Amino acid sequence: MQLLPPERVTRTKQFVPDACANCHAELPREAGPADPEPKRFQTVEVPPIPLEVMEYQAHARTCACCGHVTHATVPAEIR
Repeated sequence: MQLLPPERVTRTKQFVPDACANCHAELPREAGPADPEPKRFQTVEVPPIPLEVMEYQAHARTCACCGHVTHATVPAEIR
C-alpha cells in the first residue's frame, strides 16, 4: 500500500529507542545527522457510518359512504 503524504496525516505516534541494541548505551531522543529516516507505517480508520432507518407505513382509510376500510400496500420491491 502506498503511503499518504505527511500533510494528509492527522496524528503521528513516534517510537524512539531508549538504548542501543548492541552495547545498551543510552540514545538521544532527537535524531542526529547520521540517523536514517524513520520507517513509516500508516493505518486508516474509517469513522462509523450513521445508519438511516427508513420506516414505510401502509395506512388504511374508512370510506365515509359505505364504511369499507381500504388499505394501502407497501410496494413489493421495498418489502
